Amino acid sequence: MDYPELTSSDSPQMRREREERIQGIINTGLVCNIFLAIIKVTFGIFGHSRALLADGVNSTSDIVYYIVVKIFT
Repeated sequence: MDYPELTSSDSPQMRREREERIQGIINTGLVCNIFLAIIKVTFGIFGHSRALLADGVNSTSDIVYYIVVKIFT
C-alpha cells in the first residue's frame, strides 16, 4: 500500500490516522520482539545453546530500540 507524504495542508484527522497507524506498527514490533526474546532466552538456557541465548539477548536489545522509538515518535 502506498501512503502519501504528510504535508502541512493535511487535515488533523489524516495526521491522527497516520499517527495511530505508526503507533500500531511500533506496538506490533515491540510485542513480537518481547515474545521472541522470551522464547529464545528460555530455549537457550534449557537447551544449553549459547548461540540461541545470544540471539535472545540481541532480541532484548531490539526491545530497547522499540521503546526508544515509541518515546520519540
